[in-house]
Amino acid sequence: MTQPSSDFKLNKGDTIGIFAPSSYVDMNKLTHAQTIIEKIGFQVFVHPQTSMRLNQSAGSAEDKATAFHDLLTDNSIKAIMAVSGGNRSSHMLEHINWQCVEKNPKPFIGFSDTTILQNALLTRTGISSIFGPTALYLQNIDKTSINYLGDILQGKTIKYNLSNAKTIAESTATATVIGGTLTAFQALIGTEYMPDAKGKILLLEDTYEETSRIDRALLQLKRALPFENLAGIIFGTFTHLQDTGKIPFGFSLEDIIREHTTGLNIPIVMNAPFGHSDTFYPIPLGSSVKLDTQKDNITISF
Repeated sequence: MTQPSSDFKLNKGDTIGIFAPSSYVDMNKLTHAQTIIEKIGFQVFVHPQTSMRLNQSAGSAEDKATAFHDLLTDNSIKAIMAVSGGNRSSHMLEHINWQCVEKNPKPFIGFSDTTILQNALLTRTGISSIFGPTALYLQNIDKTSINYLGDILQGKTIKYNLSNAKTIAESTATATVIGGTLTAFQALIGTEYMPDAKGKILLLEDTYEETSRIDRALLQLKRALPFENLAGIIFGTFTHLQDTGKIPFGFSLEDIIREHTTGLNIPIVMNAPFGHSDTFYPIPLGSSVKLDTQKDNITISF
């Protein structure tokens, strides 16, 4: 397998290629995203597939895979970024030429629905990616988060001090990160694209979900991976959670997390700044990070 893409180092002025692996987007909104990317020192190329539309999807699965291959094999493109999340990135997996990916490894940036593509890349090729903002999501996050993305792309050493996070279990671990957006990652269970969880740090976050569905998803993951094989768990931001059932579910997110992680002798943290929020620190999937969940000094470094 090739070396993880997070080992690559972009230089100021390098070009990031954008395509749409999930839902279609309003192309007029890309101007602002391009300006943000240029401010942190990179040029932008938008693949023509980005403007395609097939119902909610940005073209067919074949269109998406072709665009991905184009960006991989174009030597002028040094990194690839998803334009947005949404739905249906999973449909392109059977159309990806994995040998092409292995021969042309590049940093890939995305989150939400592209969690599926990112973990598939890791499983099939060993190539890591950056769980970070999509192009359109850049306008939703703070300047610090944007600057961290630029630092990671340039290969700088990162240490996050997570002052607003909450320790669930104190410990320290250094291990490879897998996971991403919970309900997308859950869809990989039972498929050839699910990464091996043994000895890994699991990252999970989500948005606009029922707390009852979060509970169900965590229980399924706990049984399928299982959680006792993990080296650590990072629960990121779970924003806009809902409890709209006829009978209130009642359990809080912390209630659910503590129930499903009780008895695990590994570092566990919640409310970490990864995911659907205005503070969204990028983190490498498929690469090694150090997680330290001391109550007064929670840190993640890589």
